[in-house]
Amino acid sequence: MRFGRNIRVDLQTRDGLESGRPARGQGQQWISNIAVKRLEDGTLDFAGPAVHGKRGERFFYLSWSGEIDGARVMFRRLKIHLREVKSAQWTAALRPGAKSLLQARVHAVAKDGGPACASVPLLDGGWTIHPSEG
Repeated sequence: MRFGRNIRVDLQTRDGLESGRPARGQGQQWISNIAVKRLEDGTLDFAGPAVHGKRGERFFYLSWSGEIDGARVMFRRLKIHLREVKSAQWTAALRPGAKSLLQARVHAVAKDGGPACASVPLLDGGWTIHPSEG
C-alpha cells in the first residue's frame, strides 16, 4: 500500500479532519466537546462533532492520511471507544459546575512500525479525568 508523503494523523469529525496540537513528548492532542445524555434506561449516550458509531458503541476516529498526487488521501483509521470511560468518571465530569477533560492515550504506531488501525488499547490504565484549563 502506498501511503504518500506528509503522513499525519488527525481527529475525524463530521466536517472532515481536524489537526492535532503538539502534546508532551512527541505526541499530539485533540480536544472535542461531547454532549452526554442519560437515557430512560439509565445508560448514557454521547454526541458531538467527533463522536461516531451507534448508541452503546460510540467512539472517536483518528485517521491516517498522506498526500498523493497533490491530494490528501485517508488510508487507515484507529478507534478510541467511549464505552471504556468508567461510570464514576462520567459522574465526576457531569457534576454541576465541573469543568473537566477526559483524556485517553494511545500508541498510534503498530507493532510492524506502520500506522496503527482498528480498535487500539488505551495506555496508562484507560481514560483519565483532569480539570479543564478553560
